[in-house]
Amino acid sequence: MKWLVSLLLCFGIAYAYALESSPDLISLPELLYEEGADNASDEIYQSFKPFHIAGKMSVYLRDESYLLTHLLFKQEGIVISGGIKSGEWQSGNLQAKFYDRVIMGNFRTELGEGLVFARAKTAPRLLNPPHPQSFAPQGLALNLAYKNWSMLAIASVLERDVKITEEKISAMPLGKREYLSQSKEKIGSAALWYAGDQYHLGALLYQQRYDRAFVKAEQDSFLQVGSFFGRAALGTHKFGLESALQKGKASLKAEWEMQSGSFWQRWRYGYIDKYQRPAYAARALRLSSLDEREEISAEASVQLIPNLKLEAGAVLCRRLGLLTDPDWLSQSSIRLCYRDKDSFLMASLKLIDRQILSAIDSSYVSSIPLHYRFQIGASQEIKEFWEIAFSARYHYQEKAAAFSSGSWWQHSFGYHNERWKLLLGYTIWNSANFKMIVPNDSDLGYESLGSNAIRIEGKAAYKLTFGKIEASMRQGLKEPYASSIDLHFSLHR
Repeated sequence: MKWLVSLLLCFGIAYAYALESSPDLISLPELLYEEGADNASDEIYQSFKPFHIAGKMSVYLRDESYLLTHLLFKQEGIVISGGIKSGEWQSGNLQAKFYDRVIMGNFRTELGEGLVFARAKTAPRLLNPPHPQSFAPQGLALNLAYKNWSMLAIASVLERDVKITEEKISAMPLGKREYLSQSKEKIGSAALWYAGDQYHLGALLYQQRYDRAFVKAEQDSFLQVGSFFGRAALGTHKFGLESALQKGKASLKAEWEMQSGSFWQRWRYGYIDKYQRPAYAARALRLSSLDEREEISAEASVQLIPNLKLEAGAVLCRRLGLLTDPDWLSQSSIRLCYRDKDSFLMASLKLIDRQILSAIDSSYVSSIPLHYRFQIGASQEIKEFWEIAFSARYHYQEKAAAFSSGSWWQHSFGYHNERWKLLLGYTIWNSANFKMIVPNDSDLGYESLGSNAIRIEGKAAYKLTFGKIEASMRQGLKEPYASSIDLHFSLHR
């Protein structure tokens, strides 16, 4: 029961300028990095919402420089939004929305608990286009409603980049790549649900087809899925459920959330039978992207005193049917956070079974029992408008030599007022044998750090009445002396 012991004995911290302060305590960046770019683009579109015309242009100057542009135009029920990434090659996504009912172009879908599309926190809905380099359904989407009944239908035809081996699809990345072959993807789906004051219940039919077969025999080029989903909010309790039927096998995801005063908790359960993940579905489980798995997670938080919050969580996952596998693989976390008007302090600790990470990084040795991650950070306003901040993390592999571990340290000094924000700092990391995935404010939402390095960093932002200008610089002080400059120009009206 090492996961329970770790949950009871450990504590944790975050920081104001920290790149690592994720609101989702029990997620691992290595397992979710593919979502970072779409989340970063969605934050940009959300910042555009109050305006009729808005745009952001970002110039990334590095060894392989590129330009990223997001635009939005809104007028009398019509919203046009999209993004373009230009560099050695160009990619983009564009969407036109009419009266929140009809969408043409690229779009994303949220529905149920994420077995067929992205997971929804509310009723099913259509989202902004993803990052310009990400694939998304392309075609027509309808979101119609009559009294308590709603319907969502999509039809998509798209050329997907794939890797071909012996005339069959051997790999299908989520991002666009210029050097791969292509396969035509066709998707059709329709969902119908009834919504009451505090709940909704519905069903979905989904179909996808590719014009090539897959190398893996268990993957079908023609896939059909049926799903039942629902969500309810009953006082202090919230419930979510989705069950998907595919090839005669049923998979299930369920959630219960409760808020009582300063105490909050959430429990999730997932049972994934033999299941081929649809093209744009969320990860069915937190700790594994494979099927024939069962997973349970628990999270809780409590406000100990007005400025002090304690959070804890654990995830357990096991493979179905094989007695030779470990009963459960686990990952557990705990975090303690203090905040007042001048200070912010947080510390955290994660314990991760090695087999979880070995699936995505061969340098992780599955025979080593545990992987520990310590994080600590703080910020303090030392004088009006002036602030100092630091953050650090340390990765330790149990029963391994010290050179198999990794560390990361960031220290910064900042100034801010109503218009200006300035930041100067440095970052040091040491990770010789594996890459550390560190969330950041880039267009991908993360950076991958390896080897031993030190760099200086500077940021400046100036707020205009009609937008914002931002610049950031990073310069390595050790070979290969890597440098990068990011320039951002935001305009709105």
